[in-house]
Amino acid sequence: MANITFKDIKLVGEITREPDHDHCEKELHTITLSSMPPAEWEDLFCRDWTEHTYELGYTSKKAYFNEGMLVIRCYRVEDTADLYARVEDTIARTNDAYRRRRTV
Repeated sequence: MANITFKDIKLVGEITREPDHDHCEKELHTITLSSMPPAEWEDLFCRDWTEHTYELGYTSKKAYFNEGMLVIRCYRVEDTADLYARVEDTIARTNDAYRRRRTV
């Protein structure tokens, strides 16, 4: 098996916002990542995001991936800067967790 070096996933660009047509009171925040994350990384991110957002009482923020883009579904009144900071923190934890799993 080839030893492929993992490069940290990072946020690039701004968060784009659009209405969530399935939930009129919510919107979708789409975030471009530096590269297409592996499926295992996506799973780790979603698990971490759910655990930390529920701990903070933000049960309405759902994260998923669509064609390599990170999408957060939440209410329209969200502070984008706060959301962006929480996404960055989750990405950093996910990069660390993914790297640890790959070295075990």
